[in-house]
Amino acid sequence: RFNPSTRQATPAQRRAVLRRDGYRCSCPGCPNRLWLDVHHVVFYCRGGPTVPENLIVVCSRCHKNIHKGILRVSGVAPHALVWRDRRGRELERLRDSGVLKWLVDWAQAG
Repeated sequence: RFNPSTRQATPAQRRAVLRRDGYRCSCPGCPNRLWLDVHHVVFYCRGGPTVPENLIVVCSRCHKNIHKGILRVSGVAPHALVWRDRRGRELERLRDSGVLKWLVDWAQAG
């Protein structure tokens, strides 16, 4: 049903990943539910397969910030993901300090 060697997620994979991730951006602290993309955690060009465990839902802004290196995500979807900022700080740990809200606001501004 799924072909891990193709870059694009199939329509069935896209629906499954959107449903699994709650139809919202997976980045901690990001409230976006619009302009959603399916992203490879391990980039396809680096050998990442197109399978649900390597796919997450991100909004277009967070997706762009991942590819710019502003945000980083690693692990296995959906429960073993680690999100970091460009300095390597874990976003989950930043949530309580208020830095995460600032980082999300900053990333969304530009």
